[in-house]
Amino acid sequence: MMGKSKTSKYYAENPKAAEKKREYQIIMEYDKIPFKNNDIDFFGGKKKKIRNMRQEGQYVELSPGEQSTHLMFHKGKEVFPSVFPKDKNTKSHDPKDWLDLPNREEAYAEAKKRGEVVKFATKRRAEKMGMGAWKQGEAKKEAMRNYRQFKKEQRNKSNGSK
Repeated sequence: MMGKSKTSKYYAENPKAAEKKREYQIIMEYDKIPFKNNDIDFFGGKKKKIRNMRQEGQYVELSPGEQSTHLMFHKGKEVFPSVFPKDKNTKSHDPKDWLDLPNREEAYAEAKKRGEVVKFATKRRAEKMGMGAWKQGEAKKEAMRNYRQFKKEQRNKSNGSK
């Protein structure tokens, strides 16, 4: 008859260690789940949730040379897109196949209906995400340069024009 291995004994004698091992296994197995619901995807983070709102290659051609997948707005501590594909699985880049809602309240209502409103702990973080902090690579660098320029102009406007 074979006895328990040293590892099995360790986890049997240390319930906290056994619980940590189970949590780790759950995290490791998460990527193998056949479906991913953005509403419960708490492992990926908020940036990933925003990126995953649209499929790869899914964007609208707003004007020649100007493409967008989201065009994010921020309202208080929440961020939400203002352009939406009419058909969730569309690969069309034609503006007629997309809803473009420049009115913040209409866009918020549509995003809420689709489950695309992302909440943040602070207004500043939401503002940065709305201005493009969720992007990657050069697009993120450009978005953050624009954000810093925007904040600088706001400070100058409030300080200089009294």
